Amino acid sequence: MGSAANGMRRKFLAPLFVLAISVALSLFLFAYVRDDVQRDANLRFERQAADAKHIIERRLQSYVGVTYGLKALFAARDSVSRAEFHNYVAALNLEQNYPGFVQLNFARHIRGGEKRALEREVRGDKSLDPRGYPHFAVKPPGDRAEHHVLIYIYPMRGNDFSFGLDIRTIGLRGRAMDNLRESTSIISSGRLLPVGEATFVGLAMRLPVYRTGMPLETAEQLRAAFIGSVGAGYNVRKLMAGVLDATTMTAMRYRLYDAGPIGESPAGGPTPLYDSAQTAPGAPRDDFTVAANEPDFVAVLPLELASRRWELHFSAPASAFLKRTDSELPWMVLLGGLLSSALLFAVVFSVVTARERAVTLAGEIAESAVEAQRVNAAQIRDLLRRLVFAQETERRRFSADLHDLVGQSLSVLGMGIETIRSLASGNLPKKADATFEQMSQLLKETMGSVRNVMSDLRPPLLDDYGLYAAIEWHAQQLASRSGLRVEVDGAKLEPRPPAEVEVALFRIAQEALTNVAKHADAAQARVSVSSGAGRVRLVIEDDGRGIAPAANDAEAVVGWGMAVMRERAAAVGGAMRVESPGRGTRIVVEVATP
Repeated sequence: MGSAANGMRRKFLAPLFVLAISVALSLFLFAYVRDDVQRDANLRFERQAADAKHIIERRLQSYVGVTYGLKALFAARDSVSRAEFHNYVAALNLEQNYPGFVQLNFARHIRGGEKRALEREVRGDKSLDPRGYPHFAVKPPGDRAEHHVLIYIYPMRGNDFSFGLDIRTIGLRGRAMDNLRESTSIISSGRLLPVGEATFVGLAMRLPVYRTGMPLETAEQLRAAFIGSVGAGYNVRKLMAGVLDATTMTAMRYRLYDAGPIGESPAGGPTPLYDSAQTAPGAPRDDFTVAANEPDFVAVLPLELASRRWELHFSAPASAFLKRTDSELPWMVLLGGLLSSALLFAVVFSVVTARERAVTLAGEIAESAVEAQRVNAAQIRDLLRRLVFAQETERRRFSADLHDLVGQSLSVLGMGIETIRSLASGNLPKKADATFEQMSQLLKETMGSVRNVMSDLRPPLLDDYGLYAAIEWHAQQLASRSGLRVEVDGAKLEPRPPAEVEVALFRIAQEALTNVAKHADAAQARVSVSSGAGRVRLVIEDDGRGIAPAANDAEAVVGWGMAVMRERAAAVGGAMRVESPGRGTRIVVEVATP
């Protein structure tokens, strides 16, 4: 009896062992594919958040540019009448072109003794209204040493409550007013302000205006030349409404925070300015609440505007960036693995219990196991290739969208600046000319930033001049950003390899140099490109701390970046090896060309 029991246990021992190994392997493959799908979804979220940040920043910069244009109007002449101010702002067509503006205004700075004269001047101003403004008065009432009074407002309808308002009494008090007088830059309230009857919450920005022709080198000279300021009131909800594509950004929640003046840290943390999940238009700060369920993906991206640091907080559930096939793929892998495990268990058990077929079945099992491993490896490699292709397609599309969307806006802005400048050619004071120069410089910097983003997504040098020129350009860009010295050897490849080979080798070099700059703690790197005997050879070397020997093993589980580099090489019929003798790393890629 005991012998029979022992025999039965021996029969089950091998099948159970095989079953345990197969189930463990299935669970490992399930976890690997699930994490890989999750990482890819997170990359799509981060790319979309970065795109959204650039779109929002471009919208904010366009509104700030209008305020600078209004200052240029005052800087271009000794005085600007109410009618000239009205006609200039009316021509901007704010309701259609800039719906986020609540009002544009001009506030005159006067001393306490000039208050009565200002009131008489405004009451008798009939340039727009033949009745004048008989009820105009500086408010709140009372005598003060200085006043900063809103006298020009557009549109007047709906904003008449602020006509004659001394803004020193509500916002620009004490040192804040001195900062405005002593600065040539735009400043922001940095916090939401209730407007009118608290029908909405607004954000205010102001830009100082100085008397034409006076020196502006020192704080004393700035205070002496200060005549007032132009300002803008924004309905933050209208400013942000529709800024993102309703089709691609539906699932993404984004919030705008003010993080304080540049160089300072806010005492109570960032101040919320806008939340795309607000339930009521213009709701107060209590409406800025976080959902009970935390989002799966979160990104915080900074930007600087109006001498302040702002933050954009993006969040979204992971399900919004996972396709149905992406969600099902890990479970399909797990189900397939478990079915294979059950089948393998049955086969092994059959082999153990049927001695006469043991030799034949053993050979079949070994062959099935090898084939299953080969199929699983091929599926994973195919998945990585599809991910790389999708990434390259999205890069090309994002680059084209940036070119089409931004080019027209920047061209219109440049033509507007040059038109105003040419109309006043020869009659501009130094201050006005300097203002135009600042605006032109801002435009050039913006265009340069856009070109850098487009080049990072899809370098035009790669298509126009080939692999060597593109790698040389990227090395220069990386050196300027990170301080890593990069030497590029080689020459233009003649004849040029196929386009897919050039793209693959460029992305491998780009990924490798980025890894060196981030992780290798290296002082310099060297890239060489050469061709001969029907092969293209790419070598990337650095003097960093090296990597683990397992990175050169094609079957080892390595980081996403190294896996993508290896798959890019394999996708174009090439091979990659990694050499790390101790100090430094050497990556060699060879691809056969027709």
